Amino acid sequence: MRFETAADFDFKNYFGIDRKEIKPNCILCHIFDLPLFSNEAQSGLFFKSANTGDASIIGLKNNFLAGDAVLCLKKTNCKRIILFGSCGGICGIDIGDIIAAEKSYNFESFSDMLNGKCGKEYIYSTPNLLSEICKENQKIKRKNADCAASLLLENYFLSFFKSANIGAIDMESSIVFSAAKEIEVDFSAIMYATDFVGNSQSFPNAPLDIKTKKLISRSRKEAAETLKRLVKNLA
Repeated sequence: MRFETAADFDFKNYFGIDRKEIKPNCILCHIFDLPLFSNEAQSGLFFKSANTGDASIIGLKNNFLAGDAVLCLKKTNCKRIILFGSCGGICGIDIGDIIAAEKSYNFESFSDMLNGKCGKEYIYSTPNLLSEICKENQKIKRKNADCAASLLLENYFLSFFKSANIGAIDMESSIVFSAAKEIEVDFSAIMYATDFVGNSQSFPNAPLDIKTKKLISRSRKEAAETLKRLVKNLA
C-alpha cells in the first residue's frame, strides 16, 4: 500500500512542534533516552520532540506508536531516520556493546510468535547510512536485529536467532524500517545492549548489579555521542 498523510492531521498536537520544524536528520528514541540529545523538548499528545542544530529528536511515549511516528514524517523535511535505543544481546553480543542493525526480522506479531510463524520477513537498513554509522565508531558491531512482540516468547526462537546472525532483540526496529521505507527516507538503527536474551540470570529476570549498571550507562552515552557526531557530519 501507499500511505498518504491525512489532510486534517494535526501534527503539532501529536508531536509538540510544527511540521515545518522537522529537520532532515531525525532521531527516534524512547522519551527515557531523549535527554541524551536535548534537555529541552515540547510534549505532544503521543510524542515528545526537540530540535538540536543537526537533528530533530522524537521521543516515543509508547513504543507501539513507533511506526505511526515515522509515517507522520512523510510530508516534512525528514530525509533520514535513525532509531536509537536499548536491546537484548545474543550471538556474541555482550552487555554494553553498541550494535548497528544491518537488517531487522519481523517478529512484530504476538500471535504469530505464539504460533511459531515468524522468521521469513526482514528489511535491510539503508546501506550508505549504515556504513556512515559504522565509520563513526570502530567499536560498533554490525549485526542483524529482530523486532520481537514478546519478551517471554523470544526464548523459544533462540536457535533461529543464532542461525540468522541476529545480535540485537528489540521491539521497534522492523516497524520503523518498514514505515521509513514506505515514506521513502533513509533509515538505520543504533542500539546498546542491556541484557542477554535467553539467560535466566540476566535482566529483566534478575536485578542489575552496580558494575553492570555503570557499564550500560557508559555504553548508552557513547552510543548517543556516536549518533550526535553522525548527524553533525550529515547535516
